[in-house]
Amino acid sequence: MKNKIIAIIQCRLNSRRLPNKAILKLNKVPVIIRMLNRVKKSKLINEIWVATGISKENDKLCKLLLKKNIRTFRGDDNNVLSRFMDIASKTKAKYIVRLTADCPLVDASIIDKAITSITKYKLDYVSNILKRTYPDGLDVEVFSRNTLKKTFENVTDDYSKEHVTTYMHGLHKKKYKKGQFKKFNIENAINFSHMRWTLDEEKDFHFINDIFCNLKNDFFWEDVLEYLTKYPEKLIRNNMIGTGLKANKVNKKKKAFLKSNKLFKRAINTVPLASQTFSKSYTMWPKGNSPLFFDRGHGARVVDPDGNHYIDYILGLLPITLGYCDPDVDNAVIQQIMKGTIFSLPSTLEMKLSELLVSIIPSAEMVRFGKNGSDATTAAIRLARAFTNRDLIAVAGYHGWHDWYIGSSSRNLGVPKSVEKLTKKFTFNDAESLKYLLSKYHNKFACVILEPSGLIDADKSFLKSVRELCNKHKVVLIFDEVISGFRINLGGAQKKYNVIPDLSCFGKGMANGYPISAIVGKRKIMKIMKEIFFSTTFGGETLSITAALTTIKKLKRLNIVEKNINYGKLLSERLNKIINASKLKNYIEISKVYWWPRIILKDIPITEDLAVSLLRQEFIEQGLFLGSTFNICYAHTKNNILKLTTESFHRSIENLSVKLLSKNPKIYLKGDTIEKTFKVR
Repeated sequence: MKNKIIAIIQCRLNSRRLPNKAILKLNKVPVIIRMLNRVKKSKLINEIWVATGISKENDKLCKLLLKKNIRTFRGDDNNVLSRFMDIASKTKAKYIVRLTADCPLVDASIIDKAITSITKYKLDYVSNILKRTYPDGLDVEVFSRNTLKKTFENVTDDYSKEHVTTYMHGLHKKKYKKGQFKKFNIENAINFSHMRWTLDEEKDFHFINDIFCNLKNDFFWEDVLEYLTKYPEKLIRNNMIGTGLKANKVNKKKKAFLKSNKLFKRAINTVPLASQTFSKSYTMWPKGNSPLFFDRGHGARVVDPDGNHYIDYILGLLPITLGYCDPDVDNAVIQQIMKGTIFSLPSTLEMKLSELLVSIIPSAEMVRFGKNGSDATTAAIRLARAFTNRDLIAVAGYHGWHDWYIGSSSRNLGVPKSVEKLTKKFTFNDAESLKYLLSKYHNKFACVILEPSGLIDADKSFLKSVRELCNKHKVVLIFDEVISGFRINLGGAQKKYNVIPDLSCFGKGMANGYPISAIVGKRKIMKIMKEIFFSTTFGGETLSITAALTTIKKLKRLNIVEKNINYGKLLSERLNKIINASKLKNYIEISKVYWWPRIILKDIPITEDLAVSLLRQEFIEQGLFLGSTFNICYAHTKNNILKLTTESFHRSIENLSVKLLSKNPKIYLKGDTIEKTFKVR
């Protein structure tokens, strides 16, 4: 055939951001097959080829293509240009259409427009990327075999060999060689380049899957536009994907943090600590060799300003129970945005969420809302004092930043001594220590507040003894379940252990990252809310309440709490197996508190601060954003996250074995040593 035109779709399965994405199913059909079916609608293409690498990880792709009788070529994993040259020579094609498998929405009408232009005007290169006016994900490039041959003969750098057309289009001429070709760009009358329709991350997959689930198979790209216009919330979510946050490639070399460090220098001028939260600040990380900000997250992954990707096991300090940008939660919130975020009278949503909490939390008879955990715990303390007409508080755990608690910690600057004296500590899992306090200050305690479960497994007999002591001394028992709620059990630790407090505080995981907390409790105590002053402008803010309603219903419907705990068990077992096979087996272990596994350091031969700094530095380098605990969400249980985590952890332990046990471990720390805030757990 004299003027043969072929399409080559370059494809691979070894994406770390979205593994096996070419064979993920869009409405039950693999991505690559969806794309092939769309390319086949071209009236001008004579043959379609899929070009992939020779590495074993692409075997699954080739098996699928062979089964579907798709022309397939396997070549050098990194030199994609050579694959194109080999296919072009083999087929004797005059023109080649270059497509990439991350564009499953590619449109045959745009392909044919590009082919018509290059053949009619005898050009060397035609595309729609020289000046973008189509949505990102409809990319088409067409070039002649002569153009490909010249490129193949002149290109020497690895980047141009991997990206095939760098020498042709010349968009990176400052960094890479540019050829002299007759070029033309196809432009749409209206600029839609702000839209992101490409498949690179999990969020992209959900968006594109929704398109294939709701449009007929023969849809054109204009039909997608019409669909997004018809459903504004989907258009909003798409715009969120594409607002200048194009996915950066994972740095194959050592991670760099140039943008993070530059942003830090700017932020520290106007924001103390350059963060709103101690535990999110630079003091917790090896500053200089660590990200200091994040740009975005989806599922179980986050991306920093330098484009480095991580599997996140901190989850914003535990508010994320489902995963970043959960589509069910965010869609519900977007719908509520269109109705209003706050009103001059209560919203009925407040009542609905209260009723839901009463139905699942044993201690809940009435409910009030705040915005963070400290709101709830402080309201509970005030209620207890009003109910008992006493002042002293017994504490075991961490309960927020307000004076009544933080005065009992090392971070007590600014707290009056008279306030400090009102809070007394006792030891978790030691009922005798509480009994001693209650006897020493007889009839002085308003309440006992504790975290009923945390990094250490609670002894059920201890919790029962606490309940009995509170009954005996007529003291209000408060469970701080800001962390354990919706993680250890849907109804909290009180449900698991069947020990019912008088008041309970919930927050963090109840709304998948939206700011809300709740104080719940017995009617006879909660009714005093009418007398004390606990009143907030934003307590009834509708977006967070909507998020909480959607999150809790999804947690319940899909039995997610149990799935997350099972994941924690499997993860802990696998990581302990890796540790036990290493030289660090006597120094590190993962706890068996499966809803909240913790890294335990034992008899480390260096200072704990240096050991933790090296540990975190190594995890970051291997693509894990991990502190001292594994904070788990539903997204961790999917998309091969367990396998990727264990592989990264294994590499980290291997490297740490050399560094921690060397004569001078400090020389391996490339950033600053971390600083402790204070330790309460």
